[in-house]
Amino acid sequence: MIARKVIMVRPSAFRFNIETAADNAYQINDATLSAEAVQEMAEAEFLSVVRALKSAGVQVDVLHDKGDDTPDSIFPNNIFVTFEGKLFIAPMYSENRQREFPKLKDQLDALLNFSSLEVTDFRDKNLGVLEGTGSVVLDRKENIAYACLSKRCEEAAFLAFCDTYGFAPLPFKARQHDADVYHTNVILSVAEDFAVVASELVTENKEALMERLRATKKTVIEVTGEQIDHFCGNCLELMGDEKLYLMSEEAYANFTKEQIAKIEATHKIVHVPMDVISTYGGGSMRCILAENYG
Repeated sequence: MIARKVIMVRPSAFRFNIETAADNAYQINDATLSAEAVQEMAEAEFLSVVRALKSAGVQVDVLHDKGDDTPDSIFPNNIFVTFEGKLFIAPMYSENRQREFPKLKDQLDALLNFSSLEVTDFRDKNLGVLEGTGSVVLDRKENIAYACLSKRCEEAAFLAFCDTYGFAPLPFKARQHDADVYHTNVILSVAEDFAVVASELVTENKEALMERLRATKKTVIEVTGEQIDHFCGNCLELMGDEKLYLMSEEAYANFTKEQIAKIEATHKIVHVPMDVISTYGGGSMRCILAENYG
């Protein structure tokens, strides 16, 4: 059930996205770098992640964004979700993010062959917004879907998604920095053997969330809001030559030794510097990786 392949999108004009910054408290518009420097450094970080994944035995397929009107296309896990024989196309909140799937459609089709897949497109279903596996954290082994409800994850769309793909829904709400947490995968990461969660930020349905995590017999690793600011929740399990847990260098530096030991009991940690992507984009390692179960 652990993905062995990922799809990544090489950026062409990565920058601070004004449209998404309204509800993404983790984006920082650091004006000390020029637009050209931001793009160049983000691309270098992106390529470092690609190299690290391939070295660890993960298959990586890289798509290419073209043009300068989609600064967040580096985060493809939001716009589509793959399942064995199936593809979900996500309805996005921000207008410039709604352009991403149409721009990448032909490259995705060449890679996945849409004609052989059961494709479900929520963009025209009037169910609201559901930004892929940013909005929904999936426990594919236990068939549970966790969702922090927000403008990027509306309940009707979430419940319809769960019904479509056979997941038991567990919605909750969370806040940090006086705002709703915009994406579930910022504060929750679920692997086969453990879960990383910032329960102190959960404001509604916390007890049900924690009970469900414990009921799956996973080791629950509690992190703080301060650790979330360093993207300790924005990590991803993959299968390469062994079980892997992917995170940014910043996240790795901000886990405690005890937390690292719990992760390394079952997984090899792969950590790569991602300072520019995380600062300007407000997303980290998990956000740039779209699992390919096709």
